[in-house]
Amino acid sequence: MLSAMACTEEVWLLSKYLGMTFEKNSTVRSQDAARAFGNIAGSVIGRSLSFDYLLNNFVYLEENFNAGISAMDSFINPFATFNTPAEAARMRAFKEEYENDLGSGARAVDQAIESIEINAQWMAAHEATDRQNISAMQFASGVFILLLPWTLSTLNLSLAQRIPTHLKPIHYNIRLFPSFETFLIDGRVSIELKSMSPSRNVTLHAVDISGITAETVSFCTDSGNCTKVNEVTYESAGSFMIFHLDQETEVDVTYVLEIPNFQAELNNKLKGFYRSSYRHGDETRWMGATQFQTADARRAFPCLDEPGLKATFKVTLGRKATDGWSSLSNMDILSTTPIEGQDGFVWDEYHTSVQMSTYLVAFVVSQFEFVQSPLDSRVKVWTRPDMINRASFPAIEAAKVLQSFEEVFGINYALPKIDLIALTDFPYGAMENWGLVTFREAYLVLDAENKTASAKAAMDVISIISHELAHQWFGNLVTPGWWNDLWLSEGFACYFDYIASKKVRPNWSLMEMFIVAETQDDLRQDSFPSANPVYADFDSHQGSDNLNVCKGSPLMHMLRSELGPETFQKGINKYLEKHQFGNVQTSFLWSELQDAAEQDQVSVEGHTVADIMTGWVAQPGSPVVTFTRNSDNSATINQTRFLLDVKIHKENKQEEPPIWFVPLNFNAKSEDFQNLKASMWLTQENPAILLTAEDLPSGIPSWAPDVNSNNWIILNPKQAGLFRVNYDEQSWTMINNQLQMNYLEIPAENRAQVLDDAFKLAQAGLLSYQTALTLTEYLVEEQSYLPWRAVVNNLNYLDARMLSSNAYPLYKSYKQHLLEQHYKPLPSITNTPSNYDDIDVLNVFQDALIQKSACEVDFPACSTDASNQYKSWMENYESLEDPDTPVFDPNVKSIIYCHGVKNGNAPEWEQAWKHFSRSQIAAEKNEMLSAMACTENEDLLNSYNTGVYRISNFVQPFGSALSTVEEAEEILRLAESHSTQLGNQIVTFEQTAESILINAKWFANYEPVVASWLQSKHFSSKQVGNIVLVDI
Repeated sequence: MLSAMACTEEVWLLSKYLGMTFEKNSTVRSQDAARAFGNIAGSVIGRSLSFDYLLNNFVYLEENFNAGISAMDSFINPFATFNTPAEAARMRAFKEEYENDLGSGARAVDQAIESIEINAQWMAAHEATDRQNISAMQFASGVFILLLPWTLSTLNLSLAQRIPTHLKPIHYNIRLFPSFETFLIDGRVSIELKSMSPSRNVTLHAVDISGITAETVSFCTDSGNCTKVNEVTYESAGSFMIFHLDQETEVDVTYVLEIPNFQAELNNKLKGFYRSSYRHGDETRWMGATQFQTADARRAFPCLDEPGLKATFKVTLGRKATDGWSSLSNMDILSTTPIEGQDGFVWDEYHTSVQMSTYLVAFVVSQFEFVQSPLDSRVKVWTRPDMINRASFPAIEAAKVLQSFEEVFGINYALPKIDLIALTDFPYGAMENWGLVTFREAYLVLDAENKTASAKAAMDVISIISHELAHQWFGNLVTPGWWNDLWLSEGFACYFDYIASKKVRPNWSLMEMFIVAETQDDLRQDSFPSANPVYADFDSHQGSDNLNVCKGSPLMHMLRSELGPETFQKGINKYLEKHQFGNVQTSFLWSELQDAAEQDQVSVEGHTVADIMTGWVAQPGSPVVTFTRNSDNSATINQTRFLLDVKIHKENKQEEPPIWFVPLNFNAKSEDFQNLKASMWLTQENPAILLTAEDLPSGIPSWAPDVNSNNWIILNPKQAGLFRVNYDEQSWTMINNQLQMNYLEIPAENRAQVLDDAFKLAQAGLLSYQTALTLTEYLVEEQSYLPWRAVVNNLNYLDARMLSSNAYPLYKSYKQHLLEQHYKPLPSITNTPSNYDDIDVLNVFQDALIQKSACEVDFPACSTDASNQYKSWMENYESLEDPDTPVFDPNVKSIIYCHGVKNGNAPEWEQAWKHFSRSQIAAEKNEMLSAMACTENEDLLNSYNTGVYRISNFVQPFGSALSTVEEAEEILRLAESHSTQLGNQIVTFEQTAESILINAKWFANYEPVVASWLQSKHFSSKQVGNIVLVDI
């Protein structure tokens, strides 16, 4: 419902939405504020409103809501759609003003400025000068979730802040008692440490921990020889607690540091060991949960809090013995005993863990209930009591995923159990704690029996479960020694969640989604000058904000295509087996894959896996490969880094431009596109090649540029490689001719690739917008989801650019023309399939995508459908026994909510808020959070925006919403004036400013071209739905 409330077009309603969201004690949970803010910033009316709100309330937001709930970039990104020099200037000014407060958020500001400048250039270059024949028409326009908690936005981890290496942890014995009366944690910990070199101090990590003195601690050997602790000091720069010893430690001797008592805070910051509450009937219930990645175990107990310092853990947790209280940790409970002197309370003592990193340790103390999977007794799903009837679906699916990974990896899951718990307050989508996986409630619980959840929601739940369970091997069993190799965890989890999802639901065609959901998104992120490499050098980069570690996923897909699935999996399994319970670095992976290739006699152009892949992970960005046919029957192929703003790249030109090992494969008419292995390579020695007639691959009749022939060529079949492809003009024409004649000759994956590449190349000025737009004309016949998903993603970018153009009515009419014959009326719930096995997921996604797009361009049938269903729900709402009773088809529910609010007035918006307040389902609340922002009533949006979020989240939305240089400058001024408070988050501001500048340049350079192309298309008073299109 939060999504629906953002759909209103009333300014006062949007203002109200802003105020209600960010007021103290708001009913909008703090974890959902970023979603609400982004929804508002993404609306036509709301983008300027939300930007003004950020600028006017930055200090208040930073002081009150910067508690690490989410990364700053999710608040800044929407501003990247701005498209005027004034908006870029405002963003730049914002960064300048708050630079000392932004930290790594500044990178997002820079990218937003880049984007706005490009947008503004586009508008200036493409806005037609002669507009007399353009009729005025009314117009209106209608984000994965921040799933991964791997951004280090609050901590700049450099070598200077690494913990000393003279002691190595062996074992922790931890006892914690969290009080829900005082919100304090009473603890004790003993740590076995092996001396690796002589030292006169013991250094641990600790944050907000008190009660530790030299007089109360001991430091003794196994044999009982104790060394006096003279003093305990604290260094805030590295969050070090230092125990100064009376004498040096002896090498190879094991010591035990005993800390018999300390106090920590059961905080409300959603990090460390934190408290959370929820409603159960008429009472408020409290619970405690943990989030330790990246560096917050030190908030719960003193420790050596680095991923490379693995140890075993013995955990004991205190809790109330009655009223349904229980505790959870990584391992099973060994025993439960009464707490001496505290009637009604018990200690839960857990089995000793395997070797693991501190960031994977986890605790939960709650009154939750569980469902045990009928397929695997090791799997339990825990929820608050009111949601327990929605735990069966994830329990069954998690068991399937766990067993499929055991089969794929050839290594059994390492622990005796795995609990998955749905938390009402959680900063990310999920966290892979070993044996105790924590989820935001909306991303785990799902009612599979009562038609309340869409196919997309079911797919998301399976995908997120798969991602977190993949981490039980990649990240937990085999752990990067330091955060610069984080991609070894996240990249593989991002990739194998598709592999597992396909095995669990083979009829859902989820692997086909990989191209549009992963590859094309990673290419988009790589297109900014500020993009980081996959391998992050934390000693030279400012933190890790905006690391695209999931880029490892399409890189592994590319390498798998070259080595072959069997050889690739053999190398991966050997990597896991050889390094289990240990730490790894990137070179370890290349070594095992190389060994597998040699064993299977797989050769890759005479180079090693490390030779080929090092550039892909160590260099920022990704390439565009340009294929040019020459008149002498030869062809030229070269590569360069792809950037949306070539001018920015030239101004910041590197001394040596990056060069990649690029696998090349060609397909032509009548070929099956199944062979994904390269027939030739661009290499560092030969970054460009000239192909003669003698070099023609099998099936390619000629390199000659005969536009009248059907001799088209497609590079990068199935988009297996992580690069874009540009062609000469005649080759583009031949591809377009084939799409017009019979688009099925080209696979859906490559149709999606061609469309996405063409629009991104046009945005960068490397291809004309006439060519890109002409490619869309065949879409009136296109029946596949993948090309539509690719083109809608790009047309959404044009939507934001063209809104301020006089040619927007023509643009909207053209989109209506494309959508007309594909539109299906919004279905009612009576037609919803009874279970997910009966669903063709891609067809469902296709229908919903068309319907959503149609409503966004005011297609009359869609607007009427949505409004009528919404009003009927309003009229009957009070008669429902349960406000969460399913009323709409779940696959179009978000469309009905959004456009019911958008097409209505205050009563429709108030209905969304009412349902948000009454609903007990987190996913439903998220729907309403988005819908309330659909209003174009500015006053309602303002009242929506007054909660508790990480300041970077407020800035990122403007990267897509703003488009003037002035707006980018204002963002930078805001960042610079608060740089101290913002710390690493300043990167987000910089990236947002980059995006805004890109938008600004786009509008200046390209809008006239788009306008001219639209004018050249004569609809001849043809009717689209109930709209008569004017002659042009």
